[in-house]
Amino acid sequence: MTLSEANSTIPNSDAFGVRAKAGTTFTLALVFVLFIQGAIPFLFLPTLGQGIWTLGFAQSFANQSLFSIYSKNFGFPFPAPMPFGLAGAWPMSLLLRAGLYAADAYTLVAAFWFSLGFLGACKVARMIGLGRTSSHLAAAVWLTLPMTWAHSGYGMLSFGMALLPFYFRFILGLFLHPPLDLKHAFRSGLSCLFVVFISVFMDGYTFVMFFVGSVILGLYFFVRSPENRRGLAIYSTPIVVICFICSYVLYICYLGTSGFRSYPIDFFRGWGVDLSFLIIPTKGIHWLPDLLGLSRIRSDLVYWGDDSVWCTTFLMPIIVLGLFSWWQTRRKTKLATGFLLIALFGFYMALGPSLKVNSLKPEALRLKEPHQKSAMMPANFGLMPTGSGILSENVMGFDTMRSSYRWSALGALGFWLLLCLLLNKFAKQGRASRVQWVMIALILANMPSLGHCYRHYRTQREQLREIDSTVLAELMNALKPDEKVAFLPYGNDFFVNYLAAKTRIRSYNIGGDKNVDMAIAHWPTGMKKFKFGVLTEGSIPDIRALLENGVADSIVVPYLDLLWSAHTFPCKKRVHELSPLEGENPECPPDFKIKYEGVLDLLKNVASLDLKQYNLFFIVHLKDNKFH
Repeated sequence: MTLSEANSTIPNSDAFGVRAKAGTTFTLALVFVLFIQGAIPFLFLPTLGQGIWTLGFAQSFANQSLFSIYSKNFGFPFPAPMPFGLAGAWPMSLLLRAGLYAADAYTLVAAFWFSLGFLGACKVARMIGLGRTSSHLAAAVWLTLPMTWAHSGYGMLSFGMALLPFYFRFILGLFLHPPLDLKHAFRSGLSCLFVVFISVFMDGYTFVMFFVGSVILGLYFFVRSPENRRGLAIYSTPIVVICFICSYVLYICYLGTSGFRSYPIDFFRGWGVDLSFLIIPTKGIHWLPDLLGLSRIRSDLVYWGDDSVWCTTFLMPIIVLGLFSWWQTRRKTKLATGFLLIALFGFYMALGPSLKVNSLKPEALRLKEPHQKSAMMPANFGLMPTGSGILSENVMGFDTMRSSYRWSALGALGFWLLLCLLLNKFAKQGRASRVQWVMIALILANMPSLGHCYRHYRTQREQLREIDSTVLAELMNALKPDEKVAFLPYGNDFFVNYLAAKTRIRSYNIGGDKNVDMAIAHWPTGMKKFKFGVLTEGSIPDIRALLENGVADSIVVPYLDLLWSAHTFPCKKRVHELSPLEGENPECPPDFKIKYEGVLDLLKNVASLDLKQYNLFFIVHLKDNKFH
């Protein structure tokens, strides 16, 4: 062997060093992103409220056959579908079958989807032309935007937002390089169909954004790429249209309905983004603006909507960089203006039907209807109409996007894609390292306090442990599998999903406003009498009727708010570290016990009823009940 031959067998040390650096940045960036999102398995729980809701479905699936995708433990007697999040809950059910603890099942699935979102963002950045290290940093920029991590409390909505680049990677490929024959079209179609199916069964908001962004890109490429029009018309466009139609048809077949009740346009207006939210961050959300004194205190006492609107929408850095990127790259690539159109449309829809610039509730309204009682915004309080109300009221899909500000995710995606174009341009000019420092600065500006993340996500996992050892343990001793149970009074009962699935009972109650609407349509008349209220002495005859008519085997009256206590157990007065996104302040168990003292005294005197009291609820059933 000659010396030159021997040297040729030695790995290129420079190439190995590049791969090692890329591998290191990928791993560090991914772990950092998972930490920010609360998706570190066996350590964190990203969300308690949505976690309980989703894990209830997952556990109910696990209680049945392997391919069950309807709950039979709550929403009785109607088999309950998941209006969103099936792509998250079904994998969780597999982990629950394997014996994994509920919190860890949720967090592992969250880690999987966030990792896929991270990988998808890397792939899109590479498709645009970025190097490995730059693509990893670009992906970290996307997944540290507050639009993704500050929605962790909304479960699969945050998964869907994280996955937007992953979704668009396939659409970009179809439009940039249309298939040349049926064989390639078939392969591309299968890939596209798989991705669209994930999207529609993950989250409705991001599915609509995915569809709208695809339409904008498709029309733009058809106009700007005459050389590809034949391939776009014959292959790419039909593939995309068929994939979205098939996924939507499958979704409505699964759900059993083609639509839900409409929401007043004032809801869209109240949850539209205020321009000041985009520019000035909210105090307690981002560590760096807080440190520099640049953030502002906000609450629903004075602002329309709820805190999700102003806690997730500080996007000025990515907007400024995105606009600068378009200006720098608009003549170099056709992609630039296409991405800008996506960004502008997303932010236009995010404004809602009325333009708001630091719009505050009038003082008289604050006193008359404080906090969430006046969250919806009448038209006369806006600066001017934006015109988007026409779409929100009349276009299918748009009419379900009641939280208008969430369109900001589509806008942020457009500007993030533009930023990737700029990074590619600078890298070609030999300025890649400077650009990477800009991305690191952008990550630092957007991320939350790491200490707060650790405490918040750990607290949520510990609270689920507390739920299991208190209310769930008592309920499992008090009820038997297959009992028909009514939790009274009923409402949007997030908590029941988890409790009913774990105890294997059949509960009329269910969490999720869409699920409640579907369940009520199948309830007996007697069950409907307890809607969203409190029990009083006058409720005794109706309670007896439920039991005597065989509608329910047991009545459970919890000393908990079955919606908000699922988000902060058992109430906020016991929690020291709170997220600004945790919702309203639920009453604590002692408050409920005082409220129901009169009802308890009367029930004890009904000869045919048996009443048992526990720490966090009391149960009523007939004395000759077969389960007790």
